[in-house]
Amino acid sequence: MTDYTTITLGKIGDTPFTLDDLIFQLKTNLEQSIVDDAVHSVILRKVADDLSLSVSDEELQKAADDFRRETGLISASETMEWIEEYSLTVDDFEKKLENDLLKSKVETALATEEKVNKLFAENILDFEKANISKIMVNDAGLAEEIMTQLNEDEEDFITLATKYSVDSDKGGYVSRSDLPDEVDVLVFGDDAPELIGPVKAEGGYYIVKILEPKKADPSDELTRAACIKTIFDDYMAEKGQEMGVKLDFISED
Repeated sequence: MTDYTTITLGKIGDTPFTLDDLIFQLKTNLEQSIVDDAVHSVILRKVADDLSLSVSDEELQKAADDFRRETGLISASETMEWIEEYSLTVDDFEKKLENDLLKSKVETALATEEKVNKLFAENILDFEKANISKIMVNDAGLAEEIMTQLNEDEEDFITLATKYSVDSDKGGYVSRSDLPDEVDVLVFGDDAPELIGPVKAEGGYYIVKILEPKKADPSDELTRAACIKTIFDDYMAEKGQEMGVKLDFISED
């Protein structure tokens, strides 16, 4: 077994900071986000290599220029100061940009138009969205009173929502998973009326005004991005299983 306590990474005061200290945190961090990201990076490079994808010097330079522009780093000296501030090297900085470019290229290669459309068609209900305004109250009588005001007195929905709703979320574009089952089946049902409610569901009594009916469009930017991410994530997961992941510092034989 490797003795990581003998490998010193630095000092905190007079106390050595060892590789064992770092590995302990990686092993006991239940989210394992840093380790997962590192493994993901290795798998990504393998996938890019299998697909004969690479990043040219010109693409890397453009990515660096774009990064500097987005972060307001005008001069080369300011960029170097930023790199040093985050304890990076120029190689680290370029590798991060290269990884981002490779990820984009792999996503483009994997998520063909055919695959995106197929995934969308098979999961169309998950991509349906509706633009709504929403009121939620805890009392059934109050819910009925609000509904009466909306139907008979034509009170403004937003005004009533601001006055009575106990939920700070007043609506917007929602998908099925954003609403309780009892509500989403009505909002996303065929020929849904403009005004729905009161509906008793988890949390209270819901009144919903549909501002824009349900829609699901594979050309929608957010929908397309979600499809591409799913295709990419699924492929990377399969590739990781195929390659096998064994981390000696986490589990030693």
